[in-house]
Amino acid sequence: MIGRVLGTKSLPGTRRGEKPPQDGIECFSPVARLLPNCYDAGVMGNQRFWKNLAGSGALAGILVWAFSAAAIARVAPARPWHPVEMEAAAPARDVAAATDEDPIDRVRAEVLRRRAEAARQAAVMRAAEAKRHEQARSREQAGREERVAARDRSRERDGEGARKAAARQAALRKAQADQERKRTTRKRTARVASRKEGAATVSLADVELLARVIKIEAGGEPYEGKVAVGAVIVNRVRSPRFPNSLRAVIYSPGQFPGVTEMIDEVRPGSSDLRAAKEALAGRDPSNGALYFYNPRIHRCDGEGDFLCSLKVTARIGNHVFAR
Repeated sequence: MIGRVLGTKSLPGTRRGEKPPQDGIECFSPVARLLPNCYDAGVMGNQRFWKNLAGSGALAGILVWAFSAAAIARVAPARPWHPVEMEAAAPARDVAAATDEDPIDRVRAEVLRRRAEAARQAAVMRAAEAKRHEQARSREQAGREERVAARDRSRERDGEGARKAAARQAALRKAQADQERKRTTRKRTARVASRKEGAATVSLADVELLARVIKIEAGGEPYEGKVAVGAVIVNRVRSPRFPNSLRAVIYSPGQFPGVTEMIDEVRPGSSDLRAAKEALAGRDPSNGALYFYNPRIHRCDGEGDFLCSLKVTARIGNHVFAR
């Protein structure tokens, strides 16, 4: 049986008249010729050994390659192991490697150990990479939040600055308005004071003249109405729209029709003189009116009537006072 596998057979004798070695075997294959007691029937003493060595080496190489491929196929799994499976199977493989003395099992255990080590290193590297990514994301998130906070602070500062600037502008405008109002008030006060001074220095003739006008225009009105009529004349003296003297206002054309014709013939009473003095002193029941009229005599029928278009300031007796 072995001779069939190796390609040899025992020879009882010699061929070509030669005696074979003791316990010799005839070699009829290159592998059989590598055996120490192989007898070449054609040439005595293994003379063709070196010629057949090349063919025998090639065959031996093929056999070694076949056995190595089988061992590797036996060791390597059908599919790559997952790192989790490798880690789970590591203790069992270590025990098997420690207890099994088979070379193929040792090779398999070494391969598995190296794979487990590579998987462990890969897991460590992945964990480190994940940690670096997490740290990078955390830094990026922190930077983004810091930029948002800085932008919000900048907007708040800008808004606060705008509010402060608006408040300063409003305060400046208010101060300017106050100054303008004070200047206007001072001018008005000075003008009124000068006119009051002029009124205070009026002669008795001016009092008499104003009392006669009051007598003509409001002779049948209550005392308050008489003072209001005199105040209208005084207000005209103080207004820049009219002359600045009592006589000029009374004798202006078209202002008091019929008064200039009757003024020399009228004799004012005591109430008329007292009302004239109070009007010249500054009392004004008409509330600053510059005009007065009797609605029974002057009816407001047309839309273009000047007196009827004025603002009414008081109604005393039969007179309506306006400005």
